[in-house]
Amino acid sequence: MNLKHLFIKSLFILTAVTSLVSCGGGGGGDDDAGVAPQRPTANVSGNAVDALIIGATVCPYSWAEAQSGFARTAGNCVTTDENGFYNLSLQLPDQPIVLRLEGGHYVEEASGTNVNLMDGQYMYAAINFVSGHDVSVMITPLTTLHYGLASYR
Repeated sequence: MNLKHLFIKSLFILTAVTSLVSCGGGGGGDDDAGVAPQRPTANVSGNAVDALIIGATVCPYSWAEAQSGFARTAGNCVTTDENGFYNLSLQLPDQPIVLRLEGGHYVEEASGTNVNLMDGQYMYAAINFVSGHDVSVMITPLTTLHYGLASYR
């Protein structure tokens, strides 16, 4: 019985030592082995239209932030160009986001009058952002109504 005990004990120690030695100490040569990969960037671009809205600021917000007062943006804000075009480059997790447009001006088509958007006048668009996938979205009075209805529900 003692010999059997000694054999089992030796086998256990041999297995433990072999397991420890086989673990090694090398990291496999990859210096970033413990670092999560960088989140991919996606472009959210489009036009701001109630006629072409020029010089307006477009800012992205998470849906939750938009519902609680637009205090903190989810990325950098950009300005629309002379064609009402904007392009946001975002590195965010997959989530619904709200684009809010403020300021700028447009030329009223019937009279040719330059119309400035006043403080407190905003336009919105809501999209389901997917990290790494570019999306094109217009910001219009209709997308503003869509956002209002989605916020209400």
